[in-house]
Amino acid sequence: MNRRLLLASLAALPFARPALAAGEWQARLIPGAFDGKLYTCGLHIVLAPGWKTYWRVPGEAGIPPDIKLEGANIASIEVAYPLPTRSQDGSGEAIGYHGEVLFPIAIKPQDAGKPVSAKLSALFGICQQICKPAKFEGALDLSPNNQPGADDALIHQWQMRLPSPASFVKAASISEKTLTLTLDRAVDDIFIEGPDGLYFRKPEFSGNTATLKIDGDTPLSGLNLRITAAMQGKGLEQQVTVP
Repeated sequence: MNRRLLLASLAALPFARPALAAGEWQARLIPGAFDGKLYTCGLHIVLAPGWKTYWRVPGEAGIPPDIKLEGANIASIEVAYPLPTRSQDGSGEAIGYHGEVLFPIAIKPQDAGKPVSAKLSALFGICQQICKPAKFEGALDLSPNNQPGADDALIHQWQMRLPSPASFVKAASISEKTLTLTLDRAVDDIFIEGPDGLYFRKPEFSGNTATLKIDGDTPLSGLNLRITAAMQGKGLEQQVTVP
């Protein structure tokens, strides 16, 4: 299913509660710890064998997860995305997660001394040979007096998979719809997030240089890119502006 059709299907789909949907996926919203400034929680998605869901840059034909959270006593939220992997399916390159994923969520309360009431809605695609839309909603009541729960370790496990800020790109240039990166270390894969309408394909490496073909018709001058690199299972992230 292409991205446009999948988005239309998502819009028409009713929300699912945290239960198994046709044996293909299940999801739950789990609470974590409060450090006096931020609450942590996580959207945990478990997939049946052979199924995957997507990263914020989904690849050629997938859709990114759309995770929204609102409620009482919330000043801001931040949804984080663990390091993904790249795979190939009938639609081309896909970037995402197999088996399971937990998206860590940080909630900053307006008043740290008062409870937070949070409601989450999530739209995402799940794919095996074909893609299907999925919707989930959940709610949490968080209090400064709550003790750490049994799922704190799971949230921490996925927080450890978040890319770390780093300066690994020494230079970047674009010519003839090809992005060329000069790196200061060897990496296993590179994922590029840029303007809507552009997709950066799987990199080709030669020494300390990576080249990525660019799909799309968006103007290429002055691009501000978020570059994520996979290196021995760990993630690195850097903001780069290309002249």
